[in-house]
Amino acid sequence: MKALLQKAHIVTVVLALTLNPAIASVSLEERDPSSFAPQKLNMISQPRIMMDRLKILSDYQNKISEEFKIPESFMPRVAFWFDIYTKYSAQEEIIHHAEYPWIVFRVVDLRPILNSDGNRWSNYHKSVKFSKAQLKEIKTALKSLSKKSNYKNLKGTEKEVFDKLESIPGKRKSVIREALANIRTQVGQRDYIENGIAQSSLYMEKLEEIFKTNNLPLELTRLPFVESSFNTEAVSKVGASGIWQVMPYIGKKLLVMDTHIDERNSPVKSAKAAAYILKENKMILKSWPLALTAYNHGAGSILKAIKKTSSRELEIIIKKYHAKSFGFASQNFYASFLAILHAEKYKNDAFRYVEPLQSVEYSEVKLTKRIKIKQFLSLAGISREEFQKMNLDIKDSAFKNNAYLPKGYVVHIPKDAAETVVAKNGKLALLIDSASSMKINL
Repeated sequence: MKALLQKAHIVTVVLALTLNPAIASVSLEERDPSSFAPQKLNMISQPRIMMDRLKILSDYQNKISEEFKIPESFMPRVAFWFDIYTKYSAQEEIIHHAEYPWIVFRVVDLRPILNSDGNRWSNYHKSVKFSKAQLKEIKTALKSLSKKSNYKNLKGTEKEVFDKLESIPGKRKSVIREALANIRTQVGQRDYIENGIAQSSLYMEKLEEIFKTNNLPLELTRLPFVESSFNTEAVSKVGASGIWQVMPYIGKKLLVMDTHIDERNSPVKSAKAAAYILKENKMILKSWPLALTAYNHGAGSILKAIKKTSSRELEIIIKKYHAKSFGFASQNFYASFLAILHAEKYKNDAFRYVEPLQSVEYSEVKLTKRIKIKQFLSLAGISREEFQKMNLDIKDSAFKNNAYLPKGYVVHIPKDAAETVVAKNGKLALLIDSASSMKINL
């Protein structure tokens, strides 16, 4: 029974990782060790994509507006995240320096273990053990170096680690101790991003339309790659939900959230909330580096950081602001965004070909009075499955309890179904958009 429960726990954690790729971005020590990705055990190891990383990050085809060009001094941090998104898979772990993320001590490739013959759970546990041993080896070397009075004739891992820290200024002992206190493990994200590129093809046209209407840079529509890898089922441990990872208090303020509906889970509807947040952040903080960082950390907290450091430059804030709440994720949020923006814009260079998902046209219909969901489906002549795929914000409980769709609520339905609804009962609904082209995989 104990073994069965343990296996069930592993399956549960794996499922959580599948639903929320953001979990994979935490360090080995911050997560349950069973959250390595055994759901990808059958994945065939793919050869590396040969690309010119610096060429892409320089935006050699001018696909990105000037305000999102990468500052030269910020390039090492962005390049690290570009590698995480485009080079390394979820079966590779990068042991690196948290304060200087681009200083990589070792890349731990777990693919040979995870994809070898034999029992997959046995392989999985071997991979966990191997990964921990690699991390321990680096830590042991740093501990040993921190106690030395000179660094001549170093060998093996000690020399390997010492040489990696050469570019950091300061006394060697202090640099080494800082590295020991800030060692971190980052999981590769390439698999998730490739899946996200396919998923984003369902929504990107509509998202860009919303952001254009709000006079916001279209580059911002790539933010869900950082937040969720465009995983529509992503839920964070602090309650953020959907591809935009909107927090509950924002959702209740700007969207419909009740027992049966959570518009945070609609990529299109929640985009309007994300646009509101970003526009407000920009108005308060005056720059996109700060406004985007505030999407993760909060505008009020960024104002505190500005006051504390007497600077509005993000690089200076990262260097000087040491509040506990301003952790690794917040420090690297803008760099992650720039990295994924360039990776997605140059996806044909950075990734294997990703097949877009099937597209259908839909229309937005605003209800002028409330109606039970089953009655609406009957009136529209569409199935629950088709309706639910177009309206991810409607929970299963709504169908189970035949709940009311509230007055003023906007539903997405096929164009012909929308015309049927209006024709049968013009007092029930108003056609908002008869020619939208959101793509839905049916």
